[in-house]
Amino acid sequence: MVKYLTSRVLLVFFVKFTYSWVVNTKSHLIQFFDFSDGYILEIASYLLIFLFIALSIFILNISFSILHLTETLSFEQIIAKTKHNGIGKSVKSYVENFWSELNENFEKEVELERYPNLFIVYVLIFQLYPKGNPILNNYYGIYKEYEIEKMDRQGEYTDYVEHPSYVIHKSKISEIKGRMRNLEDEFDDDEPYYEVRKRGYLFLQAGLIDGYKSYYKEYKGFFSYIECLLFSIFEKLINTIMYFLIPFVLSIMIYHYKFENK
Repeated sequence: MVKYLTSRVLLVFFVKFTYSWVVNTKSHLIQFFDFSDGYILEIASYLLIFLFIALSIFILNISFSILHLTETLSFEQIIAKTKHNGIGKSVKSYVENFWSELNENFEKEVELERYPNLFIVYVLIFQLYPKGNPILNNYYGIYKEYEIEKMDRQGEYTDYVEHPSYVIHKSKISEIKGRMRNLEDEFDDDEPYYEVRKRGYLFLQAGLIDGYKSYYKEYKGFFSYIECLLFSIFEKLINTIMYFLIPFVLSIMIYHYKFENK
């Protein structure tokens, strides 16, 4: 059960983190590397999106490969075997067999799935909500949520698009209210209908990775970017445990309790 839950947490965490990472790539280039609007920004953002998705899939695949290997070998044995074969040779061999490993890992995870309906329900809930951390937070990210009417083959529907503004410490109540009021007053006649909302964050850096700006510190350059990514990873992991793992485990316990009673 521990390995099953570990694999599900890994999968949900990587999807959640990778999504928030890639959709805000353009704002990262502006925030950390002083890019200006234009075709260079567009090209660079698309290249980074492709790179980030590929990197996330590669790391996720390695994680599942190691997790499956621990069924027959200990971590010490895996490390010793890697050192014996040579790290460079081991990496090269893994890259050459990457797609077969990916396919094998996928098939194993499908076979090992114990609660498919329950897992899908909780994944959908977690992907849609929550964003940020409503319970544990030190900062509030202020954003506009636009309601945009769109049309597809099935008819007209409403799409909700977010435009992040600034992330502010929650103790600065007057500043938060002032910022929200200013955003509400900035409404233009040709602007779609929107509402100004706020979202909690445990770490300021996680808010920056989600596309917000900050007054507190000048986060610029590669090392600041890596720092913010690490904090974002930590926050997304905490969120995954709080809003996916704990409810998922509780539901499994309830399921077994009712099933065993029957």
